[in-house]
Amino acid sequence: MKSYREQLEAVEKAIEAAEKNQEFEIEVGGNRRRHKKANLADLYKRETFLRRMVAREGGRDIILGVPE
Repeated sequence: MKSYREQLEAVEKAIEAAEKNQEFEIEVGGNRRRHKKANLADLYKRETFLRRMVAREGGRDIILGVPE
């Protein structure tokens, strides 16, 4: 299993790609829909969790979800 730091790096890369609006379109029954490959809200939640876990491993305190 990857470390929390390695997982955080992967999530940060996924967020960067999603923020660059990498999306795709599909057409179903004449209706076009755009979809992002990743849900940014879910990625941000995971990033926050992983930042906390990395901070805990390093013995640092966290205030409002932001490592000090």
